[in-house]
Amino acid sequence: MRQRNRANASSLFLMELILAILFFSLACSVCVPLFVKSHLLSNESRTLNSASNQCSNVAELLSASGSLEQFGSLLAELYPDMEQTDAGWTVYYDDGFGTCTRQNAVWCMTLTCTEEAGMLTADLTVSGLSGKQPGQEVYTLFVKHHLAREVLP
Repeated sequence: MRQRNRANASSLFLMELILAILFFSLACSVCVPLFVKSHLLSNESRTLNSASNQCSNVAELLSASGSLEQFGSLLAELYPDMEQTDAGWTVYYDDGFGTCTRQNAVWCMTLTCTEEAGMLTADLTVSGLSGKQPGQEVYTLFVKHHLAREVLP
């Protein structure tokens, strides 16, 4: 008689263990995609924030400069690895948005700047070079700065 009760108790324990494993596997199948999606959103947010900060830094340089030539020299001081093109400049960034050379670049910021009628205008665009977003624009900023003229006495 005792043998039967032990068999019933062990089969009940085994059934409870199987149900617990089933419950945890269902919970994992729901939670794991949520964690993956949250990780992807966090990475996108970090990229957008870094791109926005880099564009803001260049916009501050534009507002601190008095001419297109002065803006170019300020850029050359801050970004020694940038390349000058016919339309403007290109600054290259690694995965963590630190400046780098073109060979190690994951992101780039293209700057198109003009000076007309006492107004400096710049179009800043951060886009991907390699990885998951090649050629995709991440952030764009259009900046205008009025050049103050000195009045002679």
